[in-house]
Amino acid sequence: MGPMADEYVAKIAPKSKIGGPGAFKMPMKKPTHMEYYEEDNLAEALKEMIEIVKDIEIRKNKLALKADFNMHDLFNIFDT
Repeated sequence: MGPMADEYVAKIAPKSKIGGPGAFKMPMKKPTHMEYYEEDNLAEALKEMIEIVKDIEIRKNKLALKADFNMHDLFNIFDT
């Protein structure tokens, strides 16, 4: 078990009946592995997600630096 699982056991196990029918047991999963082509697909998807997040951040920063356009400015455009 990893450190997070140990921490989880430390928090949950004291609350359960030790050794009884309701005792806490860590769920066990069989280890799985990825095929090489699945790893490539995962890496490409993560890379694309990172690029999208970077693009969004750039657009948000550009938008934050733009001057506000308000009703007073609109009135001044049409008022001669």
